[in-house]
Amino acid sequence: DQSVTSPGYIYQDHEVKALSESDESFDKALAYDIKVHDEAIGKLSIAGIEALSEDDADLAAAINEQLSAHLENLRLSAQTEQALAQTEMLYNIGSKLNLATTENEILEAVNSFAMNIECSQSSLMYIDPDSSGEPEWLTFVATWARENPQTAPVGTRLPVTQYPIISTLLTRNDEPLFIPDVANTENIDE
Repeated sequence: DQSVTSPGYIYQDHEVKALSESDESFDKALAYDIKVHDEAIGKLSIAGIEALSEDDADLAAAINEQLSAHLENLRLSAQTEQALAQTEMLYNIGSKLNLATTENEILEAVNSFAMNIECSQSSLMYIDPDSSGEPEWLTFVATWARENPQTAPVGTRLPVTQYPIISTLLTRNDEPLFIPDVANTENIDE
């Protein structure tokens, strides 16, 4: 079955091949933990032997250290690339927000991010407080939908009580709330 993950890989005859669990050399192998930040993430095994000379053991340990360092560098490189992509995205959104003069332009600036994550719809609403300062009304001032809009039209005014998620949003101290799976999140109304 091709979908089953190999327990490892073997370098043999100048080729890297998937190691099968039935491989006889797998049973007799000298193994070294591959560690990143003192956490084992895999093993470097030397198949077919149970012991090495002191010089060979030192060489195997050095190779294992270099492999661990290389894997950590790959992880850090990927992490840096992700951080740079996020920074660039935030910069672009900030630039668009600075130039926005209408609610639709504000929503379009934020949607540049939402479209990249395949958002299906978004709305910009104002929250109007009651006389004591508590949120009372939501007013839709801009809406966008990829297809089949289900949001309320611009100008629609609804009581906050129809949207329980608003109380969650208001307790987040101006932090955004990302909901990756709206259909299966408990604190969202139908």
